[in-house]
Amino acid sequence: MRRSPGRWWLLLLFAATLLSAAPYRWSASISQPSAYVHEAVELQYTCRFDGTGALYIIDFDPPRDTEAYRMKLLHESERIEGGRRINEYRFLLFPKQEGPLELEFPLLMRKTTQDSIENTVIGRDNVEELDFTDTAMKTPPLHLEVKGHGLRLVGSYAMTVEASADEVRAYEPLHVTVTVTGEGNMDRLEPFVLEIPGAEVFSEAPEQQFERSEEGLKGSWVQRFAVVAPQDFTLPPLTLEYFDTQRRAPAKIVSESRQIRVSGAYRPEELLDAPEEESRLSWRPEYLYYLLTFLAGLLAGRWGRLPSGVRKPEEKGFAARVRAAGSRRELAVLLALRRDARFEALIEALESERISLAEGKRRAQETH
Repeated sequence: MRRSPGRWWLLLLFAATLLSAAPYRWSASISQPSAYVHEAVELQYTCRFDGTGALYIIDFDPPRDTEAYRMKLLHESERIEGGRRINEYRFLLFPKQEGPLELEFPLLMRKTTQDSIENTVIGRDNVEELDFTDTAMKTPPLHLEVKGHGLRLVGSYAMTVEASADEVRAYEPLHVTVTVTGEGNMDRLEPFVLEIPGAEVFSEAPEQQFERSEEGLKGSWVQRFAVVAPQDFTLPPLTLEYFDTQRRAPAKIVSESRQIRVSGAYRPEELLDAPEEESRLSWRPEYLYYLLTFLAGLLAGRWGRLPSGVRKPEEKGFAARVRAAGSRRELAVLLALRRDARFEALIEALESERISLAEGKRRAQETH
């Protein structure tokens, strides 16, 4: 019985396929089959080599921001287990649009030779770069079903609103701090807006402290305000709306409104330094106090401790208020209340944040 030549061709083709099979295999997984818009989903890609894979370099850098999604690298590693090389890539993906999302990313497997490596190491024939044979391919496809909800923020959050006082002087700044903590797409938080009729509101850029987690970005988001008003005002409630991924429903946090009482403004004489002492010598009762303070300091220099009954006199006047200013805005208001033209340029520099608080205090002392 004659054997069919077709069988030999099939055997040869099968043998060629085995010989040409790549010494590595890619796999992919997704943390969940469906998600809501802006909800964090974890993607994991793994390349396993049959051996150490010493001759291979992986060029894998998927697009990070498209119309359909944005993505952040969560973790990347390379290790050897049982003599076999394993490369892993984990990403956080935030879908932007409702509907099915197909995920398939391009990558490049770059293979060199041992001769190319040796020639590069010893500099043979002026060889400076490795020779590669590139194989273009794609990651295994993944599918994600994305559901809509109409909100910008997704995750689990808490919010607090704190005010520095319940009563301030007219034109004295009230400091307000808004803190949001939680986990989700926190980098998409938008700054709050305080609208207070009759008051001037100043706001700083939010401070963000995030770390990446399997549920998205975890950490805190802080925004600070300064409110200056001539009369009583109401600190309005602030609202934080988001889609709660734990309850799978929209959620809202509303802070309580707060009544702030504004008392009379500082009188100009309260901002002035005490008048200088008369040049002629005359006895005053407080001289005895200064003498005792001097003696106490002398004793402290000799025996190392100041008697508990002797206290440093409290600083008063304009210079003390300048040193006590806690922010550029507070220092600018203090200088404006003096109605001194010499401070105008300094006030403008403080309000535009061109100089630091420490520099502003130094210039104020020199100008005074």
